[in-house]
Amino acid sequence: MGISIRGSKNISIIGGQINNCWGDGIYVGNDNGVTSEAVSISYTRISNNRRNGISITSGRNITLDNLYVSNTNGTAPQSGIDIEPNNPSDIIENIKVNGIVTENNAGDGISVILSGLVPKNMTRSGIKKDVQITIADHIDVKSKSGMRINGRLKNPNSNNMILNGSINVINPKWYGQSDPMIFGPSKEREKVMEWGFIPKINISNPMIYDKGGKIVDKDNSFVEKVRLKNKNLKINQ
Repeated sequence: MGISIRGSKNISIIGGQINNCWGDGIYVGNDNGVTSEAVSISYTRISNNRRNGISITSGRNITLDNLYVSNTNGTAPQSGIDIEPNNPSDIIENIKVNGIVTENNAGDGISVILSGLVPKNMTRSGIKKDVQITIADHIDVKSKSGMRINGRLKNPNSNNMILNGSINVINPKWYGQSDPMIFGPSKEREKVMEWGFIPKINISNPMIYDKGGKIVDKDNSFVEKVRLKNKNLKINQ
C-alpha cells in the first residue's frame, strides 16, 4: 500500500500523490479488532495502483474530500474507491465521500460491497449492523461502471440478519460507462439473485452522459430504471 491506516485515530492526509502501488494507494481498516476512526483524506491524487485507489474495510467517521482517483488496474476489484468490510466484526459508520473524481478505472469508480458484514455460514441470528455512507457530487469518467453496490444473497433462514442505516448517493455525474450503476457481481448473476442485506439506498439527482458528453438519462427516469431492474432492493428517489 502507498499508505496503510489500521486501528488508528485522528489521521489527516492533505495533498500529495500516491501512484504505482502494487496493492492500494490508501488502505483504511482495523488492527486486531480496533477500528480506524476520524480519518480525513483530502486534495490528493491517486493513480495507477494495482488493486484499488482507496480501500475502506473498517472505519468510523471517515471523510474523503476532493480527491482524484484514476487508472486503477491489475487485479480485482480495480475500483477507484472500494468500501468493503472483510468480516462481520468490521464497522462502516459515517463514511463521507465528497467531491470525488474517478476516471478510467478498470473496475468501478466507487464500489460499496457489504457482503462481508454477514456471516458466511448464514446460521447466526440477531445480527443488526448499522451502515451509514454518504457519497455526494461524485464524478466518474469512463471507468467500467460509475458505481457498484453489493449486498449478500438472501437466505430464507436469515430473517434476523439486518443491515440498518442508509447509502445516500447525491448529485452523481457519470460519463461514458457501459453500465452507470450496478447491483450484484455481474449482469448475468443479477438476473437470478435476490440481494438482501443492503441498507436503504437513496439516489438523488443523477446525471448520465455518453462518451461525448451528451446527457442520456437523468433524475426520475434513471432512478425508476434502477428500481425496476432491482425490484428487491429498497431504492428511493
